[in-house]
Amino acid sequence: MVIVILTHNQITNRVQIRIVTKNYLILYSTVIVLIMLAPMTIPLFTVNAVSSSTTNTADLVVSTGIKVTAHRIPASYWDPCFATTCRAGTGPGVSMYFELYDSSGNFVRSGYADEHGHTFTGLNPLKTYYMYPTNCYACHGSTHDVLFEYWGNGNTDVPRAVHVGGQLNAWFSCDNGCSGN
Repeated sequence: MVIVILTHNQITNRVQIRIVTKNYLILYSTVIVLIMLAPMTIPLFTVNAVSSSTTNTADLVVSTGIKVTAHRIPASYWDPCFATTCRAGTGPGVSMYFELYDSSGNFVRSGYADEHGHTFTGLNPLKTYYMYPTNCYACHGSTHDVLFEYWGNGNTDVPRAVHVGGQLNAWFSCDNGCSGN
């Protein structure tokens, strides 16, 4: 027997899903919740499950946004991170600018992201959105440019289609002076 309990927090706009089982322990997992609309499937949101070994329950956190992160392509002539700290090391504490548009080409929101990311929230889960990473020319009055190169999956398409619950990882390179030339 499995019991599923849904609760919505209107202040944070987050949905908590609690799954209670009689005999089975639920381990950590990621699940994509889908709505079926013939003839296509649209992802609504992602669900991250965290199990409890004492109660046979799992608390799930639902993402109702689109997350984007910015990463530096490793090179000897610049810090490994945009952020002051990241898994790769340290950096100057800067971020890259992203814009989100709807399928009609209307501007929705903008935000700045580093390796820790930025989440665009308050989006319609039934719509397709398009993410635009931006290049930084003569960044901060310097002689170098920071340029978008590819998404985490190697795709170079701009814009990149994404649905609510999606995460995009953008990778950037530096030229024109990052190497001291």
